[in-house]
Amino acid sequence: MRRITRNNTRHAEARRVPVPPALTVALGETFVMEAGTCGRPVLNTPDECLADGFMAREETGPVYIEGVRAGDMVRLDILDIKVVGHASGMVYADRYDFCEVRGDAAICRGGLPAPVEPMIGVICFTPEKPEDVADDLGDCGGNMDYKDIAPPNSVCLTARHDGGLLYVGDLHACQGWGEWLGVGLECAGDVTLRATLEKTYVSPRPVVLKKDAYACIAMRETYAEAVRVALADAAAILSRLTGASHDDAYNYCRLVGNGMNGQMWHIPFPDLYSKENPVTGMPVTVGMEIPTGMLKKHGLINI
Repeated sequence: MRRITRNNTRHAEARRVPVPPALTVALGETFVMEAGTCGRPVLNTPDECLADGFMAREETGPVYIEGVRAGDMVRLDILDIKVVGHASGMVYADRYDFCEVRGDAAICRGGLPAPVEPMIGVICFTPEKPEDVADDLGDCGGNMDYKDIAPPNSVCLTARHDGGLLYVGDLHACQGWGEWLGVGLECAGDVTLRATLEKTYVSPRPVVLKKDAYACIAMRETYAEAVRVALADAAAILSRLTGASHDDAYNYCRLVGNGMNGQMWHIPFPDLYSKENPVTGMPVTVGMEIPTGMLKKHGLINI
């Protein structure tokens, strides 16, 4: 199985511009992307958690997927995520928390165990233009911090360049919906993926596919705008798959849809941050998840 190692990383700003791929894979091929933590390739000891020793976040890539053309939607099946090393959390004084990973638990401050449920914080294709990823978030993916971008689900992204030029990073051993602290349990890990072309749940923005649901993801400057865009995308897919009118599909999504929060941490807690460490104001991420089990049962969706 081919893999791209943690030695092939680029800063978030650098991945806005197409560069020669570090790895080339074929459609349908299973491959591994090794991702580092926000601070270093792998976190092994508490002594590595000094705040001034952490680097800016970098992502592994790019991976060129043969057979992908600009404008194609690519389904990335997340087959496995293996946590490597240990994890870090919030900054206290001059260091990050060191959270030891012990099998299925990560030990947080105070000795409190959190379940190890690894997920991908950043997954994206290279944008068409650098300005299309303002504040590190864009319609071709980015720092979504969306909890369901995890095994056994799939995430679908629309390529802006031939081959897609895929990046992965910012893995979390555990994170709640919303990432309200501004961090998950940041960790390194090995992500096993398989890429195919997606012809059914096509959208200009990311879509997460689960067994009996799909979620349209939007990243915008305000929560209201993110909800509006995600809801419109979800309704467009539902209308196309079922033949329902746009209005009927839109109202159905409003009725049964679940608004799932990705990157949301700065909205309700601005007072937690001092003037010396202000809120960054990153755009928020919302996924509008639509259950499909009943639609399949009644023959309205056959996929």
